[in-house]
Amino acid sequence: QKELTILLTDKDYLLLFISFSIALALFNAFLTLLYQIVQPFGYSNNDVGIFGLLIILSGLIGAAIASHIMDTYHIYRSLLKIGFGMIVLFLILLCCMLYHDNYALLTFCFALL
Repeated sequence: QKELTILLTDKDYLLLFISFSIALALFNAFLTLLYQIVQPFGYSNNDVGIFGLLIILSGLIGAAIASHIMDTYHIYRSLLKIGFGMIVLFLILLCCMLYHDNYALLTFCFALL
């Protein structure tokens, strides 16, 4: 009981908890709706599977790199802000690249996410 009260009053923990929750919710929603997003542009189920795989693999690689940077330099908030900013920019880039017969650039955009 006491530990939970301490956690819920810790500003840094709440910031981490809320930002992680938002990021996880957006990730799940995006992967769930991925086929519906790209299907009108003529991409198949196999293409969507590759796009999802690229998102997951690039996320694992990015998490490994980010955790090493955070552990080494202790720049948690800065890296979190940079990460969210980069995601917004890459999603805008993805929206610009989303058209028919653009598999290579679209694959690159999904890898950046």
